[in-house]
Amino acid sequence: MMGLDSDICKILSMTTNEILVNFPVKMENGKVKMFTGYRVQHNNALGPYKGGLRFHPAVDLDEVRSLATWMTCKSAIIDIPLGGAKGGIK
Repeated sequence: MMGLDSDICKILSMTTNEILVNFPVKMENGKVKMFTGYRVQHNNALGPYKGGLRFHPAVDLDEVRSLATWMTCKSAIIDIPLGGAKGGIK
């Protein structure tokens, strides 16, 4: 992985926290619809977690994990003191 030390690669291959929630929302038509939300905090070694929220009917935990990892990489590449996180709701 990009010539990094194997211990660093192990650390970066894991997420720090993953949260999954299911919650009801009363829609405008009066019916209740269930949604699933995900929040993945990948790594905060450089600073507090940074990452947005994706709303899409096909979003899943694997996608959110990948996006959180990319947020960590993007922060490191542009040298800003933020870690990587991402959320998703389907």
